[in-house]
Amino acid sequence: MLAYHVNTAIRSALSTFASDIAAWRRALSAGPSIPTAAANALHAAIFPTGVNTIPVGESWTEDVVKTGGILIEDAESPISAVPLAQYVGTDSEKQPLFGGQHNGTATIYVHHRSLDTCLALWCALRAVAATWHRQFVAVGYTSLQYAGGGALALQEQLVRGWVGQGIRTFTLRAEYRVAVRDETAGLLEQKPLFVAPVDITGSAGAAGGMQAIQVEG
Repeated sequence: MLAYHVNTAIRSALSTFASDIAAWRRALSAGPSIPTAAANALHAAIFPTGVNTIPVGESWTEDVVKTGGILIEDAESPISAVPLAQYVGTDSEKQPLFGGQHNGTATIYVHHRSLDTCLALWCALRAVAATWHRQFVAVGYTSLQYAGGGALALQEQLVRGWVGQGIRTFTLRAEYRVAVRDETAGLLEQKPLFVAPVDITGSAGAAGGMQAIQVEG
């Protein structure tokens, strides 16, 4: 869940940086000041056409590794071990909601063949991430925290096969509630699922007793 919203926010930030060099300079200057000429040169190197071409969340193909890209790795866990369908409150119409409270993490990997360019892109994204709190709260998150970042160790880069590649990361953490109304749950259950031993086959041939859903198209 967190990775989806982070992915969207990063794509939006990159598009803004590409088309608005002043926004790019402001993001780079969120820390110690960077000379305007240097910021402009970095912008020209990353967004030469004024349009973002940095891929986000794409496979590590040879073309992507040779230039630059951003990958997001996510994980989540319940804040406490609770039964499924725990009562978590009511909605605006006083209808009961069931679900649970979760902790999510999203680690953003920024890489570029140029070490300086990689560092600048990482700094700018990390800076703009500090402005996301209100946006994330508006869509239901109860917190958004910067959990740290830095460069991958050289050994990690070699193991991953990214020799000579600048790779830096930062991690965000958030808390959010997953909640479903009873009537919404009914709409989600397009076909009933049943539990059976793993060596059982369902009526549609699905292993493990899981009933298959036919997709028309």
